[in-house]
Amino acid sequence: MINANVNEFIDHTLYEECAVMFHNKKYFFYGLLFHEENKTYSYDVALWDKAGNHVKWIFQETSPRSEELLERFYNKPIWDGKTFREAEQEMEWVDC
Repeated sequence: MINANVNEFIDHTLYEECAVMFHNKKYFFYGLLFHEENKTYSYDVALWDKAGNHVKWIFQETSPRSEELLERFYNKPIWDGKTFREAEQEMEWVDC
């Protein structure tokens, strides 16, 4: 990860919103959320435009187990055909 430690970024996404730039596009991580009403976790990542507006979801899933949900995210090729771990060297952690 450019200008940051990828493990710190991953930890940060578990409890707080944050964003990365990847191939001149901004992606917003909404954090790992627990929904008490149905005992599930959600993890959502969206593409934003230059004005900071939501364009589309690139990952929006739920699971009763946080570990399973995160594993799905890290292994899904949503970053121009790459997984998060394959693409993270091209990402830059930026302010929301």
